[in-house]
Amino acid sequence: MGNPPGLKTSVFNRLEQIFSPFATTINVSPDEATFGRETLRVAGGNHVVIPNAVDTYHFTAGEADEKQKWRSEHGLPDDAVVVGTLGRLSYQKDPLTLYRAFHACASDFPEVFLAHVGSGELSADCAAYADQQGLSKRIVRIEYLSDTAGFYQGIDAFALSSRYEGLSFAILEALSAGLPLILTNAPGNGTFSQLGLSHLWTAPVEDPSSLADSIRDFINDRKPGRDCNHSSVAEANFGFEACYGRILSLYRASRKECG
Repeated sequence: MGNPPGLKTSVFNRLEQIFSPFATTINVSPDEATFGRETLRVAGGNHVVIPNAVDTYHFTAGEADEKQKWRSEHGLPDDAVVVGTLGRLSYQKDPLTLYRAFHACASDFPEVFLAHVGSGELSADCAAYADQQGLSKRIVRIEYLSDTAGFYQGIDAFALSSRYEGLSFAILEALSAGLPLILTNAPGNGTFSQLGLSHLWTAPVEDPSSLADSIRDFINDRKPGRDCNHSSVAEANFGFEACYGRILSLYRASRKECG
């Protein structure tokens, strides 16, 4: 859905085309379904949209002491406004757009920090950019976490600057934890604009200036203290029962058809 397909992707796409008439294809987002129809030519009656599921019992909003503990462990001030992101440092996730957007906001909001969990081929580029812009002390880099639940409890908003997605697990986890979302309008992220979320800000792909505006809007919106509906929306739309129940129903139906 992003880069021009190489040999591996072309082979995989061809296999999808060959087998699609004989099976039901599950797409995790409407954008992925469109890709399936228009690019892979998957037959219209043989694919459905069932989103990825998230463990809404594990990814929850943290109490004040949990937030303080996580921040202390990672060198973040207790009173900071922390924007977090989680994802591979790769072309798809486009972390440099987020770094540039953060840089555009940093001087206006000295209380804002960026916490980035992930590693990848763009790690050195991101580190060099942070050094060049004098942001190294404002950006906390964490290569890996075995359990990310504490990360979501320790931050104040979740941002993702992807060029394309299927349906991001990281966004679902942040949603379940009741976090405000700052996202690009990438293929795959459109799902979240259709849910009536109370704390969602979006920007075009590869547009640091617009993404910076979205970060500013989030910061300025913190003062009114509006109720956030993200956890309840996550449970209703992406909980295990909502998603895996539909997959189980498809499986049972296919077994009946096979006799």
